[in-house]
Amino acid sequence: MENKSHSAKPVLLIMAFILLAIALYIQVSWIVVFNMEKLVTPADKTAYYMSHFPSFLQNSITLVFIAFLVSSGAFILSALSLNKLKNGLKGVAYLTIAVSLIVALLSLFQLM
Repeated sequence: MENKSHSAKPVLLIMAFILLAIALYIQVSWIVVFNMEKLVTPADKTAYYMSHFPSFLQNSITLVFIAFLVSSGAFILSALSLNKLKNGLKGVAYLTIAVSLIVALLSLFQLM
């Protein structure tokens, strides 16, 4: 019989990518809006940034906290998937860990 624990199904890594995409969208969209030159005042930039999200997420601290949580979740899921993956996908998992750690630290410093 085949042992199912050795099958390399990257389900955890795919879930980590989805969580990391959410965190990256929150962080990168702020960077893009902040660098827009047509919006002059910080209030205009903040209003335009908040227009990308639903009404129940119209708080910047809530968005940063969500980015921190999902990037931490991506870090944990990638770390858990490391010992179940073959060598080819381990590099992708390490990259996911590194990017999610950077986004989590960026979110953490934004919360201070």
